[in-house]
Amino acid sequence: MLEEAYEVVDAVTSRDFDGLAEELGDLLFQVVFYSRLAEEEQRFTLDDVIERVVAKLVRRHPHVFGPVRARTPEEALQSWTAAKAAERESKTAGKPESPEPRAKSLLDGITPALPSTLEAHELGVRAAAAGFDWPRVEDLLSKIEEEVDELREELGREPIATGSRTRSPGIEEEVGDLMFAVANLARYLRFDP
Repeated sequence: MLEEAYEVVDAVTSRDFDGLAEELGDLLFQVVFYSRLAEEEQRFTLDDVIERVVAKLVRRHPHVFGPVRARTPEEALQSWTAAKAAERESKTAGKPESPEPRAKSLLDGITPALPSTLEAHELGVRAAAAGFDWPRVEDLLSKIEEEVDELREELGREPIATGSRTRSPGIEEEVGDLMFAVANLARYLRFDP
């Protein structure tokens, strides 16, 4: 399914409308296929899937379907964010309390199945929305330079030959820090990482 979704994105990005029609069909096939498997197990039907997506669109876009219209993209985003927060709140309401209740987190709802750069982007978006963001792009560039220096230091401790498959937890962590910082640079500059 992910492969089909990426092929849809590729067709959209390249503005290949003939290819897009085909790729959307392939993605739709996946939806129909999984829905049919679920129906055979008496879990849900394709009609249930459609009803749920329509209800979600209406619920998450009160600025479109409700009495109050958004006048700017920022108002639309605020409306959507508030609707999502209310939805998360209602999902937890009525659930039995766990022995150790977990504090709500701004990061709740970020799926770990996302590709790592998209997950990093979403984490940065959430952090920025909470007021934790880089004041200037130069500060973020300095952070990237710091991460490169830390990676160099780690590589100096444990040099890796070209083509080596040796995995060092320290090197992996520093590469991850660097990728996270670069994904945040992309977000800060309003690019898709």
